[in-house]
Amino acid sequence: MRKQLLDTSLAQTMAWIWLGFLVAGLVTWIVYRYWRQRHPPAPPPPELSYSQRLEQRLAKRRGAAKRKRRGRSAKS
Repeated sequence: MRKQLLDTSLAQTMAWIWLGFLVAGLVTWIVYRYWRQRHPPAPPPPELSYSQRLEQRLAKRRGAAKRKRRGRSAKS
């Protein structure tokens, strides 16, 4: 059994489709780069000092310590 070659018109159509995908990807990438240059990402917020971070951590723990019992009465 001999291998058959693809039809020339079918091969050409497949090549045009692949070329279209490549061109669409390239155009998308160029547009994204252009847009990104015009709209740079926001700068990160400044890092908090050690005392500010410590204060936030302690405030978080204080809030967690104030748990209330729900639905059960306290045993005495």
